[in-house]
Amino acid sequence: MPNEKVRQVGALVASYGERMADDWGEWRLVELHKPGYKVLKEILREKAASGIDTSSNGGPVILTEAEWRFRIGLQMSDGWTHMGMGFTKNNDHVLLFGIPHESIKKAKAPAKKAPGPAGPGPAKPPDGHCAKRARRN
Repeated sequence: MPNEKVRQVGALVASYGERMADDWGEWRLVELHKPGYKVLKEILREKAASGIDTSSNGGPVILTEAEWRFRIGLQMSDGWTHMGMGFTKNNDHVLLFGIPHESIKKAKAPAKKAPGPAGPGPAKPPDGHCAKRARRN
């Protein structure tokens, strides 16, 4: 994956690909290394044992946020969703994540300012250097 960033969480390591964008939102590929891939295989075995079809014929297997964030140890900002994995036989260790434009706008929106204290006029500056400077002007 070109221009990848490698982050280590405990013993789990993943390479994070560059963000890609389209009309829906942004996309990112994450390549799991051996420790993370072992945890992924364990999660898939548990899903198969519970009756979820994890074969390529059963459609995409989507990981919950708890699975990819806490069990595998991936670090991504809020709003990212696992969209699929293993698009070819040889890259089942590559996960696809997406975030819609609406989530990006919410995350980047400035926080609303809390209303100021009620009362007449602005608060007086404290006594000291700043107060003396204000009196000179």
